[in-house]
Formats: sequence, C-alpha cells, structure tokens
Amino acid sequence: TSYVIMLVISYLIDIISGIFLIGYIIQNLKIMCNQPFFISDIFYGFKNHTNKIISLRFIILSIELIGSLPFLFFSYFVQQDPTYPLIAATVLSIIPAIGVSIWMELEFSMSYYLLVDFPDYELKELLRTSRSLMKENRGRLLSLMVSFLPLYLLGFLSFGIGNLWVSSYFRMSLTEFYMDLISRKNASKSE
Repeated sequence: TSYVIMLVISYLIDIISGIFLIGYIIQNLKIMCNQPFFISDIFYGFKNHTNKIISLRFIILSIELIGSLPFLFFSYFVQQDPTYPLIAATVLSIIPAIGVSIWMELEFSMSYYLLVDFPDYELKELLRTSRSLMKENRGRLLSLMVSFLPLYLLGFLSFGIGNLWVSSYFRMSLTEFYMDLISRKNASKSE
C-alpha cells in the first residue's frame, strides 16, 4: 500500500510541476523574444488552460508509467525477497523503462512550448505537432541533452547548488531549440 501511495504522490507532484513548467516556458520565451517578463508569469498555468496542461502532462506521464510497469513490478518484489533472479529481472526491466522515458521526452518535449504558442490547439493537435516537429530532430535534441550531463555532474559536486544554474541554462537551451524548430518550419512553409 505504501508503494502505491508513493507512486500516486510522485505522479501528482509531476502533474503540478507541469503547471509550473508552462510558466517557466513563458518566461523563457519572453526572454528570447526580448519582451518584459514578470515573476507572476510563473503562475500562468494556474490561471490559463489548467485543464489542458494537466491533461497533457497526464497523457505523457501515463505512457511513461506504462513503460516502467515491469520495472516497478520487479522492484516491488525485490524489496520483499531479494533473490538473484529477481534482482537480475529488475535490472533488465529498467532498460525498457529508460527507453520509453527518453522516447517520450524526445517525441513530445515541444508540446508544452506549442501549448504556450498555440493555446487553441486540442491535445491531439499539440501531440501530433510536437511529433512532426521532432520527426527529424530527435538526434539533435538527444545530443543537446547529453551535452548537459557533464554540467549536471559538476553541479552535483557542489551538493546540487550548481544545478540551479545548469537547469536554467538547459531550459533556455530547450527554448532556443524550440525557436529554431519553429523558424525552420515557417521557412519550409514559405518555400
């Protein structure tokens, strides 16, 4: 029971963090476009399109959860009976969980930015547009993410304090990546 309660609480925290993420994206987009931004922008998701933000976050997290069910299943039983076959199954089951999580991050990472730019889009349109934007750009985004790993590791050497700057730099880099994708899409439409 405590295992399920822990999963539900972490799921709810992830959904609430998605609401704050939208506000953070708005701030980054305003900075990129040289517009004034305000601290109150961080609460944008609580005032506007809250149901759509929660639904979008719920869909993405649910698919990630389905991909990690084997790992969660085996890790629960390893806690009860830590035998070698169960430990091996747990370690092996983490590979698909990580794969699904990375795929979801690459495939639908731009859907939050699209929600800010195109708030009238339905959820299916946001997910479909994100997939089409990322179709030939997954490798670029993956290399961008991997390039931040050394910086995050250095941030951990300062007991995590350095990661405050690294995560801001990473989010701004994602915003720049999104702006590049949109400009390429607009350029290909005009040709």
